[in-house]
Amino acid sequence: MNKKVALINPPYREHLSVTYPVYPLGLGYLQASCTDNNIVCDLFDFSQTDLSDIELINKYQLYEYKIIGITSFSIDFIRTAQFIDKMKTENNYIIVGGHHATQTAGILLKEFSTIDYIIKGYGEKVFPRLVNIIFLNELDLLNGLSGVCFRMNGNIIENEIDYSDLDVEFVSFPSRDKIIFDYNKNVCLEKGSDTLTISSSRGCPYSCTFCVNCKNDYWMSRSENSVIAEIKENILNYDYKTISFVDCNFFVDINRALGILEHIHNNYPNKIITFQLRADQICMFEDVVKRISSYNLLIEVGIEACSLDVLKRYNKMTTPEINQKAIDILKKNKINFVAYMIMFEALEDLSDIRANFNFIKKNKIYSYQNLGNIYQTMFPFYGSKYYETFGEYYEGSIHHRTVPKFVNSDVESLYRGIYDFRNRHEDQVNRILFKLNVQKNNDQCMEIANKIILFHYGIFEYLLIMCEKAGFCSTQMLYESRLYKAFDRVLLVGENYE
Repeated sequence: MNKKVALINPPYREHLSVTYPVYPLGLGYLQASCTDNNIVCDLFDFSQTDLSDIELINKYQLYEYKIIGITSFSIDFIRTAQFIDKMKTENNYIIVGGHHATQTAGILLKEFSTIDYIIKGYGEKVFPRLVNIIFLNELDLLNGLSGVCFRMNGNIIENEIDYSDLDVEFVSFPSRDKIIFDYNKNVCLEKGSDTLTISSSRGCPYSCTFCVNCKNDYWMSRSENSVIAEIKENILNYDYKTISFVDCNFFVDINRALGILEHIHNNYPNKIITFQLRADQICMFEDVVKRISSYNLLIEVGIEACSLDVLKRYNKMTTPEINQKAIDILKKNKINFVAYMIMFEALEDLSDIRANFNFIKKNKIYSYQNLGNIYQTMFPFYGSKYYETFGEYYEGSIHHRTVPKFVNSDVESLYRGIYDFRNRHEDQVNRILFKLNVQKNNDQCMEIANKIILFHYGIFEYLLIMCEKAGFCSTQMLYESRLYKAFDRVLLVGENYE
């Protein structure tokens, strides 16, 4: 019997990527769980591939796998479904998991005939059990299997999630060298993976309406010893520059977080440590932030918005004043940070967007890492509380990036203008920044790169002011302006730099 199993991170081809693909941690845990259960499982990351679906299938002989598990993302699931259609044969089984599958479950089985099974939620315990059920053809065992959705006698059965036997303390560590990446190394800013991703907890006690965790009431954490053991094991095998915690919220248990951070700082002082915090936590634990300010940190802060009305729709339980105080604390303690913001939301008016942009200007949040803030748009996940409340203001398939139906026409005009500019230049800008970054010790290269980034912010405000004064923005006027022509000259310098 063919018992080959594959796990796949699917292709994402919206824009040219210039960063090395990050290890798909969720799939890594599944692979480790398969190993524990004596199931041989190959792991592929196609997220940044240059190859077509058929080229990938042929290159990696995907038709030879009896079972293919693939993760899902709401932002581009239609593309993933097309990939699944090409992989599906009469002799294989397709299992879909991930955020989108968790939210849509039975809908996927109803709308996509090439999907055989859905796993909702965390799959470390469930995936190997499902694989063995399929291999042994003991389908009666599917009933009650946590989070599994399947077809039976013409009906779609959707089992409830049950985490009673999932203890994240004892989930096996991924073997990060047992993976095949398919990407174009010639366009990546880094030559290898320099980031060690760690999941030290699951879930989140907060309930931001737009988050996929908004309906969960659990937070499952690993002990300091477990997290430190995983770090030690991986540091021995590879000289990572950064240790990145992918937890939704790293400061839920402040003493546990401090213990982990202190260990890394004391034992690996040259490693950059990244993790996610809320603005109110920074304010609440200001003494802790000061205490760890000497550590080699890059803190990711979910600001989201600087309008109280918008923050209430998101149920952030913060205020613009709290957001500003959090940034002031980070700056006072000289801590590097990335601030995440949602610039466009269907119900906003221009004053909301102006508040967001003024926050960026006041705090000089200008960098390549933060550049996405001026484009970031609320694309609500199906099944989230935000979608249930405000979904009527968005249109498009739940299996793809939805489009806001803006309440205010001037906001819509700004949105279309800024995206016209982005689509016109994003791939070109990424190519230039990659070229300049290769010579990162060259001051002139960095000066050109910084100018290119700063021009984006200037052009955003140019269009914003046009909307504020005229009620609409014209990209034709932008492309004829001195500001845009100056930007074009800097791009030309970057293109021709040798």
